[in-house]
Amino acid sequence: MTWVWIWLGIVALCVIIEAITMELVSCWCIAGGLIALILALCKVSVEIQWLVFGIVSLVLLISFRKLALKYLTKNDVKTNTDATFGKTVELLTPIKKNENGTIKINGIIWNATTADKTEISAGENVILVNIEGNKYIVKKETE
Repeated sequence: MTWVWIWLGIVALCVIIEAITMELVSCWCIAGGLIALILALCKVSVEIQWLVFGIVSLVLLISFRKLALKYLTKNDVKTNTDATFGKTVELLTPIKKNENGTIKINGIIWNATTADKTEISAGENVILVNIEGNKYIVKKETE
């Protein structure tokens, strides 16, 4: 019965470590520990318990960590410019087929273009849609 308590302790420790680090490493040891706990309850030898714990933990780590990280983390890098999307500003210089126009946002002059390369005259209002590199993607405001 001693190994049942040891495996419960290992599982609890892995839960605490995972809760603190959130690195998706020790969570796989939780599953290995639970299986080893079941083996301890079935009175399987300690060597087999450790072997199964190690194999299960390692196989789960190698097999699923990368997949879990892919779905649990986002690569979106939020910037202050995200708050400007949807705002309307005045176009300072025209957007032509092969030439960017300019807009002014919070006192800073930015290059601006349209996604479909349509021309927009200076002085017209445009809506900020996206940003690519150092230029805003805008669309003409329709009234």
